[in-house]
Amino acid sequence: KVLRQRQVTSVLGSRLFDIKFIDPNPKRAQKIATAYGDAFIAANIDKRFQANSSAKVFLEDKIGQLKIRLRASEKSLLDFARKKQIVAISNKSSIAENNLSQANVKLGDLVSERIKKEQLWKQVQSESAINLPQLRSSKIFEGLRTKRNGLSTSYQEKLQTFKPSYPAMVEIKNKMRKIDQQIKKELSGVRQSLEADYQAALSQENEMKARISRLKTQALDLKQQSIQYNILKREVDTNRSLYNGLLQRFKEVDIAAGVGANNVFVVDIATLPEFPSSPKLMRALLLFFALGLGGGIGTAFLLEHLDDTVHTAEELHALSGLTTLGIIPRLAENSNIEQEFVDPRSPISEAYRSMATSLQLSTATGLPKTVVLTSAGPGEGKSTTAIALARHFATMGMKVLLVDGDLRKASLHEKLGLPNSVGLSNYLTGACEPPEAIQATQTPNLAFMCSGPLPPNAADLLGGNKLFSLLSVGLEIFDFIVIDGPPMLGLADAQLLANAASATIFVTASGQTSVGQVRGALNRLRIINSPVIGTVLTKFDAKSSGYGGYGTYGGDEHFSYGNQTEVLEKGGAAKPAEKPEQAQAAAVKKDA
Repeated sequence: KVLRQRQVTSVLGSRLFDIKFIDPNPKRAQKIATAYGDAFIAANIDKRFQANSSAKVFLEDKIGQLKIRLRASEKSLLDFARKKQIVAISNKSSIAENNLSQANVKLGDLVSERIKKEQLWKQVQSESAINLPQLRSSKIFEGLRTKRNGLSTSYQEKLQTFKPSYPAMVEIKNKMRKIDQQIKKELSGVRQSLEADYQAALSQENEMKARISRLKTQALDLKQQSIQYNILKREVDTNRSLYNGLLQRFKEVDIAAGVGANNVFVVDIATLPEFPSSPKLMRALLLFFALGLGGGIGTAFLLEHLDDTVHTAEELHALSGLTTLGIIPRLAENSNIEQEFVDPRSPISEAYRSMATSLQLSTATGLPKTVVLTSAGPGEGKSTTAIALARHFATMGMKVLLVDGDLRKASLHEKLGLPNSVGLSNYLTGACEPPEAIQATQTPNLAFMCSGPLPPNAADLLGGNKLFSLLSVGLEIFDFIVIDGPPMLGLADAQLLANAASATIFVTASGQTSVGQVRGALNRLRIINSPVIGTVLTKFDAKSSGYGGYGTYGGDEHFSYGNQTEVLEKGGAAKPAEKPEQAQAAAVKKDA
């Protein structure tokens, strides 16, 4: 409780804090607020001493551990360097790498020298090697060549006078042969000398290559060993850095532990309040009003945004683009649909009469001969609307045939209180003729064809030609045929019925059918080019839709369109009708 009454807030733009305590007793609130400030100052001083003491003990322990680790890592580094004979490793190249680099440079020089001597040796191998510039610069070769040239010239001059067999000519020839032998001997010596130089250069080159190979192996071994060496060295550096950092931190903590000053102090002591701080009535009222208004608006907007059902005729018209033939109000609680039909001035009766009038004016030729009623889903008022339309035009003197076209979940026979033994399914399967499937009702001029036993293949039966034959034969006897069709629901039954009839009416329940369901059902009807002449909005609640009541008309307090609360198919089935007179049934059978 004390903590809930305490308030600590920071002062903007400063390092101050404001301590407040809420209590019915002003003096007690002042004392407790002052005590909170003093207690915080004392606790801060104790906390600083305790923190410094704990930090000092912690740092001493860590420093001791790091000191041992540092010694062990330095010893491991030294032992490894001694074992692997690593002299120095730094960011620059090592000794082995420097030796390898110098050996490569020396090898390049030796290769150049070897190539040069190899070329000289190969040049002196040819017969014309005597004319090489290297040999012509030799004094011995130059003297022998000059002497031989003189003998050759003398031999040619004397050859004009003497024959080659002349003793003087033979002597000159022998001298020239001796000089040639001397030249060959000297050339052979030069060749051997150059070959020896070449072999020596080649030997030096091979030795240098072998040394480079050994240096490469040593460098690679050193690189491999340097990995482990660097790991150990990094561990030493890390331990040394941690050790120095902790030692520095220990000195700082040791110095801070001796400081007794506190950086927290009281600026202003708590004052005795002169008037209560809360509650502030006007602020609370304004706050609650704003919160209530905002919550109500937000809730209404959320409900409106989440609700995607069709509520009004305007929404239905904007969605479908079709004329709204009628708006049927919701049936009031504790009311029965049959009671509403009995009273000709009830809101539902008036709404259905208005719808029937709109239906007569919906086409250029007047009332369509055959009408199918369908909807997007079940329970939207199709069956009740079909009964109301059939009864209305029957009371106007027209011969009307009401057909239950829902071969999957028939309900008209229950609402009319008639049997469902023989009906539309029997006719479509060829088990009976139309007159055998038609029943008389309590309403004059109104005949009824029930669905009959529900078949397993409803779509196959409706897709045959017998449905068209039934409508064409029925129009020869009846003035108007109303077909209560099934909902769309992704089935083909309603599409087949709409394709056979001359007009289709789409029924939608207010606040029940979503926009997507209506749009999907209408798109399926448009695919088959069904003549959808209009829509009917059922279960309409004018108050919940924002229209309010329309009041009374003609002084009759029972007629107030828009103030009902529920309509269609919620009042349950009609009470079973009494058995019609035999004469009336016979008349209908005869007409059929």
